[in-house]
Amino acid sequence: MIVKRSYSTNSIKKVDLTSENDISGTKDRKSKLNPWFITGIIDAEGSFMIWVTKDSRKSTGWRVRAVFSIALHKKDLDTLLQIQAFFGGAGVITKERKDSLVYRIYDIKQITDVVLHHFDLYPLITQKCADYMLFKQVVELMGNGIHLTLEGLERIVAIKASLNKGLTPNLKEAFPHIIPGTRPSILNPEIPNPYWVAGFTSGEGCFDISITKSRYVGMRFRVTQHVRDKALLESLISYLGCGNYSEGGK
Repeated sequence: MIVKRSYSTNSIKKVDLTSENDISGTKDRKSKLNPWFITGIIDAEGSFMIWVTKDSRKSTGWRVRAVFSIALHKKDLDTLLQIQAFFGGAGVITKERKDSLVYRIYDIKQITDVVLHHFDLYPLITQKCADYMLFKQVVELMGNGIHLTLEGLERIVAIKASLNKGLTPNLKEAFPHIIPGTRPSILNPEIPNPYWVAGFTSGEGCFDISITKSRYVGMRFRVTQHVRDKALLESLISYLGCGNYSEGGK
């Protein structure tokens, strides 16, 4: 059961991670985005990451950071600014590659108070939900300072091994005896709200028009996903009451 309630993030201060590439919005900017739109676009384009990097200043020799992010084309700057405003101005938006912008939240308190709070109320429904659940486990461990001990660090690396693409070659070499944690199963997703569809389509949808030599004009709406999200596409077909599913990019 999903309990819906409104909440404010106005008390959250902006993370001080500015740089010459920082193009974040002002603290007074208002977001017009629906909460389910936020969940939908994060299901499409968002990332929940745990960075584990060497740091001689730490007692374990490693630094752990939780990072929530979403990357979009530079033409979608306004969307990123509205997402940032929705999360109370937390985090920063930076230029990455030539045409890419990334919005990130690094601060563990902001992730706990804003990011986890939102996705617990308005859950993800793609396989990304499993990444979120693993991410949340690590954030909670970090909140209790578990990452500051070697035993806690190894627990976090084990969780990270099942998150996203798993461990990097360097981490596999540094932690050779780590057994990956259990990855949650996301089954039978149901489309929760039309705003979720709008958000997800903003990230993953395509609207095509084709014209053949015989002057036949065809129009198509399509969403492409990894085969692991087949159930999601079938749920979308049922929700819209039209369409079909095919494999192999047909």
